[in-house]
Amino acid sequence: GELLDLGVTVYRYHKGFLHSKMVLADDEVVSIGTANFDNRSFYQNFEININIYEKDIAEKFREIFYDDMKTSSKLLRSEYSKRGFYIKCKESICRLLAPIL
Repeated sequence: GELLDLGVTVYRYHKGFLHSKMVLADDEVVSIGTANFDNRSFYQNFEININIYEKDIAEKFREIFYDDMKTSSKLLRSEYSKRGFYIKCKESICRLLAPIL
């Protein structure tokens, strides 16, 4: 909700579950992997990303990203606000536990 309030666009992927994260910079550099950008991912879970500095490969990942967006739907603030009590409770508990997870 905080991200939506700040103007971030969120899409829901409908063809399964994507755990990977991708950063594409200037259509020439791509970083892709499973690591979240926090200490736990880097030092405790030993998650990694690969950084590729090749424009042709970065362009292919850009195409994959936009293909994935075709099977995704934009999350609207009004839709997010309609979450049920159970979901809101789970979110609150997760937020409390996040620092130790």
